[in-house]
Amino acid sequence: VEDLDASPEWRLRFDLSRLHSEQNPEGDVSRQLQGVVERAEALSETRLIIVAGTQLARHLLSVGDWSGSQRYADRAAALAEEHQHRDLLVRAARVQEVLLRRHRRYQPSINLLRWCLGVCRSLADDQYGARVYAVLGLVYMDLGRLDEAIEHLEQSVKALRDSPDQMGRVVQLGNLALVLGRAGHVRRA
Repeated sequence: VEDLDASPEWRLRFDLSRLHSEQNPEGDVSRQLQGVVERAEALSETRLIIVAGTQLARHLLSVGDWSGSQRYADRAAALAEEHQHRDLLVRAARVQEVLLRRHRRYQPSINLLRWCLGVCRSLADDQYGARVYAVLGLVYMDLGRLDEAIEHLEQSVKALRDSPDQMGRVVQLGNLALVLGRAGHVRRA
């Protein structure tokens, strides 16, 4: 057990999980995540580079550093694709999709989300697929394509029906009610 606890991979996983459980000032999180990425690179731990890079991209996005977020999301996606980690590729692609929407590039965003759905289906990842359906529904809502928004939000709710993530289902039911109301289907909402 001591050998496992001292392994570099275990140490990096511990550092990454600790970041999620602690309250850290914004700069500390960025620096610490960059440190995890650098240590994973030094150890050639590809999966950890991708996971930490995606987390860093999400964090940078949340603090408004779009170019930094794009850089880390692109790198994580490229590594995930190169090493055929499709599960991690979808998560990095979702960060890229958010950046596309922030730049009002809706059609590339929709294309990327549809691709993510296909990968989720092939991996039988209904939980993450439900999130992708929901985001697609909200993108269509933003574009005023309410019938398509309703269709995708209904798919999200359906995918979460038997999920342990019932709070996620409640949120998607609320989103569906919002879109149904906008589309004039008040009774259904």
